[in-house]
Amino acid sequence: MNPSKLESPPSPPLGIDDTELIRRAVMFAGTQSPAADTPRWAIVRDLFQIGGGYAIRLCRRFGVDPDEPMRSR
Repeated sequence: MNPSKLESPPSPPLGIDDTELIRRAVMFAGTQSPAADTPRWAIVRDLFQIGGGYAIRLCRRFGVDPDEPMRSR
C-alpha cells in the first residue's frame, strides 16, 4: 500500500481532529508533572512514547518552548 495515496480518516464523532488532539496534549503536557522542573519536551516524549528529538519538534510545531520547565500544580 502506498502511504502517499492513503485517504485521511473521517472526522471523529466529537469533531476534534488528530492535529487538534496532539496540539492539546503538547500544550497541556506537564500540568501534572511528577518531578518539578521537568522540561516540556521530556513530558511530551513520555506521553507519546517517542524520541526526544521528535518531542522537541512537536513542541515547536505547536508554538511552545520545549525547554520550558513544567512544575507540578
